Amino acid sequence: MARAQAASSARDTSALRVLFIGNSYTYFNDLPSVVGDLAAAARERRAFVAEQVTFGGHTIEMHLARPEALAAVRRGRWSLVIVQEQSTRPIEAPQRTIHDVPRIGDEVKKAGAKLLLYLTWAREARPSSQDTLSATYTAAAAAVGASVVPVG
Repeated sequence: MARAQAASSARDTSALRVLFIGNSYTYFNDLPSVVGDLAAAARERRAFVAEQVTFGGHTIEMHLARPEALAAVRRGRWSLVIVQEQSTRPIEAPQRTIHDVPRIGDEVKKAGAKLLLYLTWAREARPSSQDTLSATYTAAAAAVGASVVPVG
């Protein structure tokens, strides 16, 4: 399900405009609202506008196969686009993540936004997989000039 939230007018170009693309790791605790609250607590002067395109279990590849994520990137005049890969994809198929991030990253660049990759955490049963997660996200970010944002 695609979800949207706006804290200010979508036409406000002076706002900090953030698009989140991901899955339940993004929508379960309403990450866009949490980030908006953090921006307010940090006394961010610009209005915070957030939208999310999130579907349970989705990989970046799955988002690219659907129209919603790229349509949101193209229409939004975003400051930042934060993309979250499915939690085990960078471990089980790192080359797919490294291939897919530039595909979405090129669209983000064309739209004039900065791409941030939301680096998730290793699952409790496999803590040693964090090194692979981090390496995959770092390689994918380097391929498109994105920044990695570790969370968790």
